[in-house]
Amino acid sequence: MDIETTTREAFVVYVPNKGFIKNKQRNFTPDFSRARLFGRKSDATNSLGMSKDMEGGLVVPVDMILDPKRIFKAVLKGKA
Repeated sequence: MDIETTTREAFVVYVPNKGFIKNKQRNFTPDFSRARLFGRKSDATNSLGMSKDMEGGLVVPVDMILDPKRIFKAVLKGKA
């Protein structure tokens, strides 16, 4: 039985000279792998519009590859 990998689209918010939004408190990080993921573009756009210090920010689309085998192994080990 072969399990295929699937893709999922998400969005991150990038603000020049600050970095990517990291959490709900709108802390920033220069590391893309620590960026907060939004499931819908409208959610990312709303987060961007809630604060004036994020003017000039961009909503960046991201494609993720989900491997069911790795997810299953992580669940069995009890690690996220």
